[in-house]
Amino acid sequence: MDHKIKRDANLNSLVSNFESVIAEGSKSYFDEKQYNDLINYYEKEMMFEKALEVLSLALSQFEYRSEFYLAKANLLLNIGQIDQAYKYLAKAENVAPFETEVKLLKAKVLAEDNRYVEALNLLDSLKEGCIDQDLSEIFIRESYIFEKMKQFDLMFNSLSESLEINPSNSEALDRIWLSAELSRSYLKSINLHKRILDKDPYNYLAWYNLGHAYSSIGEYEDAIISLEYSFIINSDFKNGYLDCADLCFQLKRYHKSLEYYKDANKLFGPDPELHLFIAECHLNLGQTKKAKLNLFEGLKVDRYNDELYYNLALCYAREGSWYKAINAYHKAISIEDNREEYYLGLAKAYANIDNDEKAIINYRKSTLTGLEQPEYWVEFTSYLLKKGMLEDAMIILNEAEEYTFSAGLVYCRAAYYFMKNDNVQGLKFLEEALLEDYFELNTLYNINPEYKINKKVQSLIRYYESELNIA
Repeated sequence: MDHKIKRDANLNSLVSNFESVIAEGSKSYFDEKQYNDLINYYEKEMMFEKALEVLSLALSQFEYRSEFYLAKANLLLNIGQIDQAYKYLAKAENVAPFETEVKLLKAKVLAEDNRYVEALNLLDSLKEGCIDQDLSEIFIRESYIFEKMKQFDLMFNSLSESLEINPSNSEALDRIWLSAELSRSYLKSINLHKRILDKDPYNYLAWYNLGHAYSSIGEYEDAIISLEYSFIINSDFKNGYLDCADLCFQLKRYHKSLEYYKDANKLFGPDPELHLFIAECHLNLGQTKKAKLNLFEGLKVDRYNDELYYNLALCYAREGSWYKAINAYHKAISIEDNREEYYLGLAKAYANIDNDEKAIINYRKSTLTGLEQPEYWVEFTSYLLKKGMLEDAMIILNEAEEYTFSAGLVYCRAAYYFMKNDNVQGLKFLEEALLEDYFELNTLYNINPEYKINKKVQSLIRYYESELNIA
């Protein structure tokens, strides 16, 4: 810790010294390490003009060092100045015509200039006779070009070649999963990472990638085990904890998910996002008090986190504390007013205290915010139907048709006609809804549970259960 504080103090002093030199227009020189530290600092801070100033000064002092020409060409390329990047790349070539790094950057510039064939030909010429370490890097550079060309199978193949040569290449390991997803090469990815792990069983990134590949083909047990190995091997690997916890959460294994989120929070917290995830686990386990404690802890760190307030509202709603829920929903909306689920939650809270006017306002806002998401239209229509506001419900159903469709909306239409005592139309729409999605039938029962004992309704439902082979 003392070493880090000293290092940061030295960097701050170096930056201050450099900026004084620039401001005063005085002549001052720095060594190569200092220049590199300054360049890295300004690039990290996205202060590209300052980084270019550092490079100009560095090149005036070290005019025969190719690394500074390369750094300037790369920076110019990253800010979209391709013509200038070519200029400094040419200078780097003059200084070091046979250096691999120069040719790798040239291939990158050519690719960014959409000169893909030239870029790939240049890389092919480099492959002959180079050492394995350089060859691994060449294949990585090739993968970027194929990605830009949207040739994702070839991107995956290039990264596979890189890892076959150097299984511990962290950049290739970072990129291989992206390429596997883009090309849907999940089985190839599994086989590749198994080969890597046969050679190096402690390669935590390989375990991590293997876990994602297993998850993508539905092999969830193997996915969890693989992801677990990633952070068992490297206890500082945050993504391993989070992705494993997230997968367990998606599989509704809330106890396991909670365990990993808690471990991550101990290691990497305090983190409002982790407190949120922990709270969501507790909420799904019915532990609202523990959920609230974690949400309050998160709010101590970040008082402007809408998701923390939203989940706090869910806790209060679960406990039936509707006025507290309403207050928490309003706080969430005051921070982020474009989340349809926030308005829906608020609408339900108002409905539970019989404030129909505000309930309707917020049901309406939920549909307008989530126009193409049928569940919000279904919720609004169901509410109106239960309140006996039949014609208003039909207006909303007709409007919903302009933006979205679902079986749930058809069940609502069936309920409308049943409530209008038009059984012919009601049964017609019920039949359509059952054929569309039998398993959304609860939408009908939610509007009126009496349909569970209505003979005509149940007769039609039993017929389609038989037709659809539903036990």
